[in-house]
Amino acid sequence: MRLRLGNTHGALGAYLKGLEIREKLARADPDNNHAQRDLLVSLIHIGDLQLQLGDTQKALATYQKVVEIAEKGAHNDMTNRRAQRDLSLGYTRLGDVKSRLTDTQGALAAYRKGLEISEKLARADPEIGEAHRDLAVIYGKVGDLQLEQSNAQYALKAYQKGLEIAEKLAREDPGNSLAKRDLCVSYMRLGDAQIKLQIAELISALADARIQAAETTELIASLQQQLKSKTEMKFNGEVYYKVSESGEEEGPWCPKCYDAKGLEIRLHRVNNQQIQSNWRCRVCGEYFQ
Repeated sequence: MRLRLGNTHGALGAYLKGLEIREKLARADPDNNHAQRDLLVSLIHIGDLQLQLGDTQKALATYQKVVEIAEKGAHNDMTNRRAQRDLSLGYTRLGDVKSRLTDTQGALAAYRKGLEISEKLARADPEIGEAHRDLAVIYGKVGDLQLEQSNAQYALKAYQKGLEIAEKLAREDPGNSLAKRDLCVSYMRLGDAQIKLQIAELISALADARIQAAETTELIASLQQQLKSKTEMKFNGEVYYKVSESGEEEGPWCPKCYDAKGLEIRLHRVNNQQIQSNWRCRVCGEYFQ
């Protein structure tokens, strides 16, 4: 209740009091799997709140305890799917906090351990469900980290794997709003990676002098703009204009480049009176009224 009302510090205090009790129970009966898992769940709640409050070092220590307990439970019963999933979730949480601490390599290592476990669980369960969603979530986190490190190619591969799973989940349960949301997020992540990969390829092409510098710079700027653009493209029958939320028009933009490749290329005014056109695209070379 305290957490729902926004009293995060109060909720943390309540969780810590509960943790004391569960630690005593777990110490009193170290072979009791239920007591050990109750302790693990309490630590996850506490770690999540510590991360939410920005106390990343304490969250790191808490999640490390989660992994220690989960490793013991998974080792004691290799056939227990819940224990294996707990360990995967523990590694994922550990990856989250290490990512927050900018320990990219440590975060990737933790995510990959969780990924390995989730892949085994998903293979062992032909029914599309919880294990597959866990897998898709971790693929997304790996992709995010790779994208932050400008490794667009690796990010793209991770996002594609996550998207394949998200599509299956959405097909299996078309009425599941969470599955639809996951699918939407997967498409958006994949789109961002594709755009950044295009940017990287264009920069590389520029360095190798494979295309002219002016055209490359314009294309890169156009692709970067797509990532943050919140305007709509409006076609007036000849060219495109951007219409902002306030209704202001900006442009015009080349319809050929936008329709064929999704590129936002600004048109330049033609000052030659012998040419019966008002605008020209310096990328595709077309003239427009």
